[in-house]
Formats: sequence, C-alpha cells, structure tokens
Amino acid sequence: MTAGWCYTRVMSEYVVVSGYYGFDNLGDEAILEEILAEVGRLIKDKSKIVVLSQNPEKTRSVFGVSSVDRWSLSALHPVFSKAKLFISGGGGLYQDTTSVKSVVYYAGLAMLARLCGAPMVIYAQGIGPLRSALSAALTKSAMKSARAITVRDSNSVSLLEKWGIRNVVLTADPVWCLEPTPLPESMVAALGRVPAGRFLLGLSLRESPLITLAMVEAFANSLAKSAKPGTVLVPLILQHNQDAELLNAFAKVWKDHGMETLDLDFAQLTRPSQWISLLSRFDLIVGMRFHALLMALKSGVPTIGLAYDPKVSYLMKNFDQPSLNLAKGYDEEGAASQLSELMAGALCNILELQERATKVSASQKELACQNFEVIAKILNS
Repeated sequence: MTAGWCYTRVMSEYVVVSGYYGFDNLGDEAILEEILAEVGRLIKDKSKIVVLSQNPEKTRSVFGVSSVDRWSLSALHPVFSKAKLFISGGGGLYQDTTSVKSVVYYAGLAMLARLCGAPMVIYAQGIGPLRSALSAALTKSAMKSARAITVRDSNSVSLLEKWGIRNVVLTADPVWCLEPTPLPESMVAALGRVPAGRFLLGLSLRESPLITLAMVEAFANSLAKSAKPGTVLVPLILQHNQDAELLNAFAKVWKDHGMETLDLDFAQLTRPSQWISLLSRFDLIVGMRFHALLMALKSGVPTIGLAYDPKVSYLMKNFDQPSLNLAKGYDEEGAASQLSELMAGALCNILELQERATKVSASQKELACQNFEVIAKILNS
C-alpha cells in the first residue's frame, strides 16, 4: 500500500463502508444493515455504496449494494480512489484483545483513505482495549485522520480526549435505530404452535474462555429447577460455529429434566432486522451475545446478561437488568447458583424489568440516530 496508488484524484462516486462484515456475525450484520439504511437515504443509487466484505457475493445478495473482497488490494484501489466518503464502523474494530491484526487492518484502510483523499468517519465504534504500544499508536493515527468520530461509550470518549482528539460525538450502537422487518410465515407458524400462556425463554451462549461445557450443564440443571412452570426454551444460535455446541449441551440437560424446547430454523432469517421481530416475542432472554441482549431490550423484553465482556456488563448496568459477571471466576456450581437466584428475582419483577427496558431504549435510540446526522452533514457538504 503506497502513496502512488492515489496520486491522481478522480471524480468522487462511492461511499465505502468497512467493518467486520461477511463473517455471519449477527451483531455486525445488524450494524451494517442500519448503516446502509442511513446511507441509502442520502445515496439513491445503491451501486454507489460499496461494502468491504469477507463474503461479497452474499453481501450483495442480502443488501442489494455493491461489495468487494475486503482482502483484495486490487479491488480496494478503484473504490477508494473514487470515494466521496469512507465509513469505518461500527462495533469494536480498534481493539487487540486477541491480536493486533484487527488494528493493523483497519488502520491500514484509514491510511489508504487518507492517501486517496477520501474523508473518513469513525462510525459508532468502541475504542479499545489496546494492550500494545503498536495498537495504540496505529489507532491514534487513524483517529487523528478522521473528519468526524462517533463512539458508543464514554470510555472511548475519554481515551480520545486523552490523545487530544476533540471532534468526538458520544452516540450509541446503531442497532438501536434499526427497524424490525417481518418474520417468514413458516417461523410465525412455528411460534404460533406454542400453547397460549407458556413462558418463552430465549437463551444465547457463545464460546468464551470464561465458560465451559461443565458450567453450561450446571446452568441447565439450575434453570430447569428454577424456571417458571410451562417454560419453553428456544436456543438462539446467532453464529453457528461459536454457539451451537454449548446450546446443544444446555438443551440436552434441559430436556433430561422433562422441560420443553422449541428449535427454530434461523437460516430462514435473511436480514438481521428480522431478529428484532423474533426477539420481541419472548418473555425473557438470558444471554451472552451483546446484540441478542440489545435487540431484546430494544423491544422491551427483560434480560439476564451473562457478562463475558465488559460491553455486556455496561449494557446490563445501563438498563438496570440483572447480570452474572463470568469474569469473577466462579466455579460451575457457584455460577449456576448465582444464575438461579437472578432468574428467581427476574420472574418476581418481570413487569418492572420490562418498564426499565422500554424507558432506556428510547433514549438510546435518540442518541444512536445522531450517527446519521454526522454522515449527512459530510455528504451534503
């Protein structure tokens, strides 16, 4: 990647969108759907909206926009050289929890945008954690080259201000603004077969160093005993390769207690916005995945968080919803006992939890919609 790539600036045509897209991660695809909805209000020709994706063919098919391979330098050059705006976001792109590779990649795109003269917006990101000096230096350089920055949490604001970066707006996760879309008729029919009066419990689990199969089985034993009579469990597989094994283990123990499950075909859901419609039908969600919890809260559905990451703890605290902090290092039985107590408390206060969710989600949506205003200001100028 050299400056020679973009010596000659040609007529601006494209809005280029980058993030963790094309990996079949529900949360990131939901962010992308909302970004594209916002940009689509400003750019009527969808062929001029280009998403950098791990799976360009699927991205084009699902969202009806242009898409190129996020790793192909030969594909990136033509769109960056004609970009009127580069949107980097959202989510946690600039972090090195597992590796510096993410920071290197996204900082490299920021450099390419700068060399090609394309204004960049850092869109609704959470900055950090940044554990290495290299990650911090690359992130700081990228942020300083941005025309505008919106972040989803106050810790990110503090870090950027510490670096002397002032063009920062505190907003919220863009999924708060994502509108639900209808479920497939077959899924509506499957849900309709649940007898009236049953309590619908959604469960979201994912791989993490903080959770083991033994802990999941202990959770299942505990919740089967403390759940409301007539509870129907729906295992929520948001990303199959990370979720399915743990959810299947839970469901097996749950069924061994004579409890009922409802298995849905999530492949029917082609757009993330359909998940909002699905989760709105639940009575309670117990979950690890951030966007499963967020989408439930957006619909006024009470939640119990299984906090494997600080962002989950922050979300639960913000909404005053019960949460089990897995980072505290519980053993299997200790964690299961704590979760059982949280379930009992949630069932006793279900209406109050609903009210809290509904109240706070309205303010989060108002914050999140500022992301669009930042994009619109740059494109309209």
